[in-house]
Amino acid sequence: MAGPRVYSLARRPGFRVAAERAIALNPLEGYTLAYLGMLIAFSGDWERGCGLADRAMQLNPQHPSWYWFPHAFNAYRQRDYRAALEAVLKVNLPGFWRRQVMLAAASGQLGERVAAGNAVQELLKIKPNFAAAARDELKKWHDEDLKENLIEGLRKAEMDIPMCG
Repeated sequence: MAGPRVYSLARRPGFRVAAERAIALNPLEGYTLAYLGMLIAFSGDWERGCGLADRAMQLNPQHPSWYWFPHAFNAYRQRDYRAALEAVLKVNLPGFWRRQVMLAAASGQLGERVAAGNAVQELLKIKPNFAAAARDELKKWHDEDLKENLIEGLRKAEMDIPMCG
C-alpha cells in the first residue's frame, strides 16, 4: 500500500505563473509578497523568494515576524547555522511548529544542547507526533537535501526520528 501523497503547493504545475501574476497585480501588498516569497524559496528559487521577503519587509518595517522564515531556512540550507538561528530568533511565534523545528535543528547543528533540547520540548508540545511524522511533514515543504539536513539537526538536538519513514 502506498503512503499518503505528499507534495508542496509550490512544486505544482502552474504555481509559479500564478504567483508571479499575483505579485504583478499586487506589487505593494507585503503579505502576498512575503508568503509567495516563502513558497517560491521553498520550491527552490531561494534568491527570488528571499528577495520578495526582503521587499515585503521594506514595504512594512513593522512586518509580521514570520517574514524571516525564508531567510532562516535559506541560511540553514547553506549550512550557515548561526545565521539561521539569528533569523529564526526574529520570528516571534513561540507556539508555531516551524519556528521550533528551526530552533532545534540549528541549535543541534551548533552543539547548543540546552537550546536544542528546549526547542525539541516545545516542538513536541505543539506536535506530539512530530518525530514519527518528521519526514512526511518536512518533505511537504523542502527538497530532499534540506529535509535530510533538518532531520540531521533534529537528531543532534536529540529528537528520536526514525531512520526511514
